[in-house]
Amino acid sequence: MDFISILSANCIKKRTNPIPAGTIYFDLSPPYNKSQIMYFPCKPLFFRRFFQIRTPSLFYPSHHLQVWFPLAVSWDFPGSDENSKMKRNEYEIIHYPHINGINIFFNTLDYRTPHMHSELELLWVTEGALQVTCGGRSLCVPTGSLAFLNSGTIHEFRKQGDACTFLCIQCSLKYFRSFYPRLPYLHVEPVLLDEHLTEKEKAKLCRSVYALAKAYFLRQEHFELSCLSKACQLLYRLYSLLPVSLIDEGQALENARQNARLQRLLTFVDKNYMHKIRLSDFAEAEGLSLSYLSRFCKSMLNQPFQSYVNTVRFYAACQEINAGGKRLLDVCLDSGFSDYRYFSAAFREHLGMTPEEYRRQTAPADSPEIHIHQSMHSLERFYSRERCLDLLRQTKALMPSRSN
Repeated sequence: MDFISILSANCIKKRTNPIPAGTIYFDLSPPYNKSQIMYFPCKPLFFRRFFQIRTPSLFYPSHHLQVWFPLAVSWDFPGSDENSKMKRNEYEIIHYPHINGINIFFNTLDYRTPHMHSELELLWVTEGALQVTCGGRSLCVPTGSLAFLNSGTIHEFRKQGDACTFLCIQCSLKYFRSFYPRLPYLHVEPVLLDEHLTEKEKAKLCRSVYALAKAYFLRQEHFELSCLSKACQLLYRLYSLLPVSLIDEGQALENARQNARLQRLLTFVDKNYMHKIRLSDFAEAEGLSLSYLSRFCKSMLNQPFQSYVNTVRFYAACQEINAGGKRLLDVCLDSGFSDYRYFSAAFREHLGMTPEEYRRQTAPADSPEIHIHQSMHSLERFYSRERCLDLLRQTKALMPSRSN
């Protein structure tokens, strides 16, 4: 039986004795700056296969790794240096308040306009139904069903009916690929898991989701280790059960270019929706033809450019109405609507009521257990840890029977 000796940067500086034969030695540069040594039993052949030489350009040049057995292999590891932090501006920024790389929460949602982020996302609808629009298709996720969204997938959420609450698990691609480098190149189309799983497989997956969420919300001692273990097991189940394709580096770079262009387009709309806005202006700035960008918008946003602009204007108007203090005519003009008739038509289309009727409704308000987040891109309700535990206990009724 052989052992791996994993040492941090400080340990490495202090080490003067030769590397023992049959030992795999990891040289980790900062931020691993605490003196810790860990040993794991392993077979040398396994690590010969696992630590394959990979193209350095696949990773961010922030952390350096040397593996001795007895040869030396050097890679770059993804990390949290300043360059990678700047790149996060291309996506919705996901914060990890409790565990690095894992974020879990309950969300009662009205809408979330098209957006993307670098995290893998698993949704378990616990009340109502959720419409997920992405990848040129629309998925209706009913109560008790799960959906999986790949990293970098543009997607839009809308409730179906009066209310929709779901459990959301987000896993950082940058974090998990630090020990599974193939992860960014595994592609799964946005899927409703019920279409691919048997009842027995779904039951096992639901139990894995429940166990991970319970450990995350309870936060008992060493819960970080428990959550990381359960998250890895959950991802293993997902990638083992779902249809997975492997993309090459060229396709990954092309996807990144397309996502960056889309993000510039969304930013262009955010900055100009309150004025007369034309896709031709963005086409000129990008050096692309109007016809190409029209097809690009339809493909990426699943709707024409002007429809997306009007949707942003509508939700911006909702936000201003709920904030109070403005006449409806001022809200109409400040939101970019050129005519009050179009303004009223937008409310009838989205909500089945007039702006006046919407104003008379009670605006959502915060409470000790619920935080309301409303912007021109979303209306969502997030919950305290104690309330999340209550909601999680209620999901037991949705779990398939073990006998299936």
